[in-house]
Amino acid sequence: MNLAASGACAFLLGSAAFAQEAVPLTEELFTLPWVIADFEGRSDIEYVTPPTFGIFEVAERDVGGDTPCAHSWNGKIDLDLPAVTISEVEAFHSDECPADRDTMTLLKLFEQVAAARTGVDGLELVASDGRRLMLLVAGG
Repeated sequence: MNLAASGACAFLLGSAAFAQEAVPLTEELFTLPWVIADFEGRSDIEYVTPPTFGIFEVAERDVGGDTPCAHSWNGKIDLDLPAVTISEVEAFHSDECPADRDTMTLLKLFEQVAAARTGVDGLELVASDGRRLMLLVAGG
């Protein structure tokens, strides 16, 4: 084997060793702090703070986080994994915030969530037709 082929094999083997894998979908996963990295209909505007997601009280089904305008949002969540339902979503919003349109889009998307799945990119909340509504990444 020549030097170039040896280097290519070493590169491929090295990158495979660092490939990410999806974690199992569990209820405990939802209690971790998440940043909403992407969502359907998101604009390219800069946010005051990244939107976040997390279950605050499992027994009470309380879910919430921050909006792109740095206001809190809250709602109720039901988990029967992989099925997920988010309802009663509320948040303060103001058209004075440049990201208010994205805030309203995100709030509407929460109520379209039908399921969750994990992947190499993070936790995905999906619609009933299987399309990804939002991507959550650890660290919220």
